Amino acid sequence: MNDQEVQTGGWVDSFRRIGESSLSLLRVRLEVLAVELQEEKLRLLDMVVWMCVAIILGVAGVLATMAVVAFWLWNLIGYGGLVLVAVIPLAATAAVFLRVRHDIRSGPTPFEATFGAFKNGKCLPKR
Repeated sequence: MNDQEVQTGGWVDSFRRIGESSLSLLRVRLEVLAVELQEEKLRLLDMVVWMCVAIILGVAGVLATMAVVAFWLWNLIGYGGLVLVAVIPLAATAAVFLRVRHDIRSGPTPFEATFGAFKNGKCLPKR
């Protein structure tokens, strides 16, 4: 037999090679997963930035519209128009705030179903 030839060790050597190949494949898959996660993180950050830009432009549009309405109402009914332009958004804000407060107070406890499953023993393995 030549020194250059590879000697096989039978079943043990075969299982060792299969294990090494499987670990190598797993390592490559994990590296691909890490790269894809990084790409998704950057894509998400990009979307958040664009959403912030859209929100800022929307708020600027709403403020400009409110300024036009305030100017129009000022010419129409004077100070009453300015008060109306201020009171309507503040009343809507208060209504939304009270709705959210009510939902928080009357809503379910966070993770209530999970804790209930643990208390009932449904998440524990059967013996």
